[in-house]
Amino acid sequence: MTSIRSGAVGVIVSPSYQDLVYGFYVDEPIRQLLKEHDVTSADLFDPELLNPDFDRVHDLWDGEAAAWEPLLEGLAKSVLGDAAPASFCEELVAVSDDLAAWSQRAGDVAGRMRSEYVYSSLRSAEHLTTWVRNGLFISLHPDDPALLSARLDALERWPVREVVEHGRALLKDLRAHGDPELLHRALLVHAARCLEEGLWAEAEATAEEARPFERNPDFPRRAERLSLAARLGRGEVTSALAGLDALFLAERSTQSTAGPVLHSKRSFVQLDEREAVLRDLALSIQAARDPSKLVEPLTRLCELSRGAEADQLRKWLAAQKPAAVKPPLDLWAEYGRLTRETDAAQAPAAKKAAPKKAASKKGASKKAAPKKAAPKKAASKKAAPKKAASKKAASKKAAPKKAAPKKAAPKKGPGMR
Repeated sequence: MTSIRSGAVGVIVSPSYQDLVYGFYVDEPIRQLLKEHDVTSADLFDPELLNPDFDRVHDLWDGEAAAWEPLLEGLAKSVLGDAAPASFCEELVAVSDDLAAWSQRAGDVAGRMRSEYVYSSLRSAEHLTTWVRNGLFISLHPDDPALLSARLDALERWPVREVVEHGRALLKDLRAHGDPELLHRALLVHAARCLEEGLWAEAEATAEEARPFERNPDFPRRAERLSLAARLGRGEVTSALAGLDALFLAERSTQSTAGPVLHSKRSFVQLDEREAVLRDLALSIQAARDPSKLVEPLTRLCELSRGAEADQLRKWLAAQKPAAVKPPLDLWAEYGRLTRETDAAQAPAAKKAAPKKAASKKGASKKAAPKKAAPKKAASKKAAPKKAASKKAASKKAAPKKAAPKKAAPKKGPGMR
């Protein structure tokens, strides 16, 4: 009670249903105090979480679990408010205004925590991102670079239904702000979001605006890919395919790599089949490392096209290497093919094994037959003499063997050792 009144402990009031859902335990004296103020449930927390000092913020940046765990639990229980206070945001931005990096650290620690409230790395990172971003919107000036960066991060990672409108507003503010690196990144993101929404003309215009920035070797080269994807969406198949061929050739010579612009994409339902293929193709063009990665979506587009457009697509597909131009893999058909090949390989082995056993039995019978037949023919006349002869021979041969040692015994004498 004294700590609460002195400000050493904060009290966050929450709706009564959370008391039933989470089973929060509240001391009876505190419960009585809250009852006097017509409050049904409350959580206690250390106010230092909302007003961290230099060391604590650096511990958060370094990924120290002891610093992160109470903060992540407070966010999971929704007891720290909807927006981070200005004191927290100021200290956070002083270390780094990269909101994605902070979210990554929160997720890493959440993945190692053992808590009944924190159970998802992704959810914890999302909680922190939303909480800090809301705080930045309240506490920072609209032209502050940290706030502009946070708005761009939201367009990249957490798109909402109005993502295109938010992108237009951000570009307007960034053009006035004059940060080339941030503006270039925002142009790429907005162009990619326009492709995602099927706004081909706006996507191409935005990508073309970003191209001059890429004369700086420190900036990633993504604008040309976005522009070509938009051109293909608009139906300019011939120029788009020629541009793609030139792009892949140039990238092979410079050994550059491509990559997606967006960290997360929106999902759409009930799209026209051709429109769905075009949007999927626009996404593939952003990340394809060679023409073979575009064979499948362009084949699907060719099947839905007519006239000169279909002819151009077939011509491009036929010009690719035979290894690259192949139908998409059907996993069940491939599994069936492998199964049939395995069965076919095992079946001949079993058939060949049976004749070997049969041959051995027949061979054994043929070899054994003469041995049995000979005694049958000579049984009455030759069998007895042979046995007698063998007995006499045995006795004659056995006698010298026994006599030899007796005659040789005197020769050995005592000198032999």
